[in-house]
Amino acid sequence: MTNDLFQSNEERITLYAIAAMRVEREPDLLPFRETILHEEWTEADEHWTWVIDAPVEEIVAWAATIGKEGKELGNPTVGCSGNDEGAV
Repeated sequence: MTNDLFQSNEERITLYAIAAMRVEREPDLLPFRETILHEEWTEADEHWTWVIDAPVEEIVAWAATIGKEGKELGNPTVGCSGNDEGAV
């Protein structure tokens, strides 16, 4: 039997893979791939679940906002704390 930490990591990887497949299959999400699939989200499991379930329009609006904030600050990963408005 595996420990709880290992099971949690397996679940997160699975959620990430499903989220990545959705981004790859949705043409409107592809321009925001790097922002959406940033691997260092503080609340990763919740973020991946949101990416899997949220309407495309909601994800695009959120990613566009995060991308603008990053460009204005010269840092494309700004806002990747998972605590941004619209992110879960």
